[in-house]
Parts: sequence; C-alpha cells; structure tokens
Amino acid sequence: MATRHVACRPVLLLSLVALAVLAVRPAAAQGLTPPPPPYTTCTTAGSGTTCRGNTDTTFSFPAEFACGSGAGSFAVDEQGTTHREATLWYDRAGNLTKRTLRIAPLEGTFTNAATGRSVPESAHFVITHELLTPGDLDTDRETIAGLFAKVVLPGGGSILLDVGKIVYDPDGDIAFAAGPHQFTDGQVAKLCAALS
Repeated sequence: MATRHVACRPVLLLSLVALAVLAVRPAAAQGLTPPPPPYTTCTTAGSGTTCRGNTDTTFSFPAEFACGSGAGSFAVDEQGTTHREATLWYDRAGNLTKRTLRIAPLEGTFTNAATGRSVPESAHFVITHELLTPGDLDTDRETIAGLFAKVVLPGGGSILLDVGKIVYDPDGDIAFAAGPHQFTDGQVAKLCAALS
C-alpha cells in the first residue's frame, strides 16, 4: 500500500531544492546546500545558518490506497490542508545538517473515489531530517513523531489511529517504531468499511 509517508518524502526533500530556485533569496541564504524553501528567513551566526518560516498548504493523494479486491474494490483518495513550520540548520560550510517540519494542524478527508463517500482525518506531527553527511540528501535519517493520522466517526469512535514515533534509515527502511501505526502499516479495514 502506498502511504502518505512514502509519497511525501521525495516531495519534502525536492521542495528544498525546487522551490528555492524560484525565489529571490536573502543574502544569508546564498550558497546553502540544498537551498531552503522560499518561505523561510535565514540568519547566520558563528556556528552556521538557521532558516525558519511557515506556510499553509493543500495536499492531494489520488488513489492513496485501495480497499477490497476484485470487482468490489475501490480507490481511496486523501486530500486536505496543513499548516507547516520549518526550521533548517546549516553548518559553517553552508551544508544542511538538520531540518524539522512541524505540521499542525493537518485537516483532511479520506474519500471513496467511486462513490464520493468521505470521512474526516486529523493529524499533528513533526518530521525531522538529519543528514548523516551534511548537504547529502542520500544520507537522510528521517523521524516522524506525533499523531500521523486519526479518523474518528461522529458517534462511532476511532476507526484509524497512527501515533508515536518511526525512524527511517537513509535507505527508507524502518530502524525504530513505537506506538500503533495503523495507517503506516496498512491496517485500514475499519476505514474501508466506513467508506463502503
């Protein structure tokens, strides 16, 4: 099952490069590898450069996963909005060493693509990228901590909960996990039933 994490990871990393090219950067952001997103403001001190900023975004993951099999199967779309607060740390050479992205809140929906039936989703979490080799995105160790996904039906209780902490090594394999991770682990039977 494709997960939001797998879909988001390349987008988050590439946004560091692609978005920065489109904007005029303040002097403190020049020469940083990779460049910070355009919505950040950077300051330089003796230990390096720190960039901070926030933005509101929308997201859409068509066919995020499928429910059922055969003729009765259907795709589930995910979409919504987020408020994001980013902080990036660069060493004296201008190479990124760490980036945090605080997403609070995430408000969205999971929708049966065939019928349009939907359920509300909420989340608030922090994604931390630590580059084991400064400036080298291939050495990214990613940690996701907090409430990654929650679906509560009015009067029906919780049908999806993904909360806790997951650490991914630079190859994308899980190095550590704590907490229930129903969405990440593809345990979506109750969610599929609610969307049927």
